[in-house]
Amino acid sequence: MRDPAVRGVVAFRAGAGALLLVAAGMLVLQLASLGAPYAAPRSIRTLIEMALGQATAFTACGIGFALAWRAAHRPAARALTWFLGSLALFWASVYLAVVLGRGGPDAPAWVRPLIEVDGLIIHLALWLAPAAFLSFSTVFPRPLTPADLVPPSPPADRGGAGKGVRAVAARVVRLGARPGYWLRRLLLRPRPVWAVAIVAGSLPLLLYVIARVVGAESVGVDGTSPLIARIGAATLGVLIALFIVVGAPVAILISALNLRLSYRLADVDDRRRIRWIVDGCVVGTVGLFANIALQSVMQQLGLEHPVAKAIPGTILGLGNLAMVICLAVGVFYDGALESSLIVRRSAVYTAFGVLITFVFAGVENIASSLLSARLGLPDGASSFIAGGAAALAFGALRSTVARIVRPRSADAVETVERVVAAE
Repeated sequence: MRDPAVRGVVAFRAGAGALLLVAAGMLVLQLASLGAPYAAPRSIRTLIEMALGQATAFTACGIGFALAWRAAHRPAARALTWFLGSLALFWASVYLAVVLGRGGPDAPAWVRPLIEVDGLIIHLALWLAPAAFLSFSTVFPRPLTPADLVPPSPPADRGGAGKGVRAVAARVVRLGARPGYWLRRLLLRPRPVWAVAIVAGSLPLLLYVIARVVGAESVGVDGTSPLIARIGAATLGVLIALFIVVGAPVAILISALNLRLSYRLADVDDRRRIRWIVDGCVVGTVGLFANIALQSVMQQLGLEHPVAKAIPGTILGLGNLAMVICLAVGVFYDGALESSLIVRRSAVYTAFGVLITFVFAGVENIASSLLSARLGLPDGASSFIAGGAAALAFGALRSTVARIVRPRSADAVETVERVVAAE
């Protein structure tokens, strides 16, 4: 154990293993609480979303354990393990809160404290995940060094030329380029990143523990709770706002810039591995925004069909699951598999399935009102007509969607890579 590398591997396996075990334990507790009398009843749509979330979290835990066991000596594998563990902890905490709700009169004594701590664990996971991915972007597929970063060139003296809007915008960009360069140099080291994430993420939880030790209760609606509980609630609000406005955007922007730089410096195989990472993040992000957009559209249209209402959560769950799998492929695989041949083709059938489902739901609503109310036919006839309309739309929509997101062939990708390398 005198070797620093061996001590680092042991410490990483202990810490990452503890994080993954906590997330897995919360997932098991989530499953065990589904049929409990204190658990609130949930709709079929919520159960579908929970099932996909649990599958994604269990997958992230499994991949994390595999990385910790087989690739603990690789910096990229370590950072990705922390990222997957943070995501698993987040999903487990969110859906555990959905299951437990506010508890009830029949709930055991441990349920109420768990509900209170659960929200603080979600906050901790939100800070840890961007920090882990930012650290991952600095070491994948190889560690970046300060020498790899190109410092911004000093502004050229053009006299009085350039007083328009573009000149002003260029000056603003140049003014921000140098601080951004030094910030990227600073964040190449993992210690500042993890220090900020751990302090900001765990501070509300620490204040809660102190409040419990001194006998204070949580913040009440009437505002009569002790001072330390109020400080904890205020701190949580400030940190959440800081995460949304500064923490998450900075982490995402610098991670994207790091992966872009690594792509330029990488060989052909490593570029394919980076594309797996980028494609996975894009799929997860698209699933998140599609979920938000579809829920908003359904509220505006007043669409209450159970199949249609389950679509946004299903897209979100599948997007998260695809993201986790793509991240694992990017780290484990040697780069011989092209992501665009799989991810984009999957996007075709996902988008196509969403369109067909909306066609089915809309036609079934119309057919049900027409056939049942006006012609007196049974309600089951609407399902047959909706299925026929969906089948007719299948052929017309498939070619259009496939043409929009048609994957490039491997030969075309290699040609583009050779051109980029030649430049």
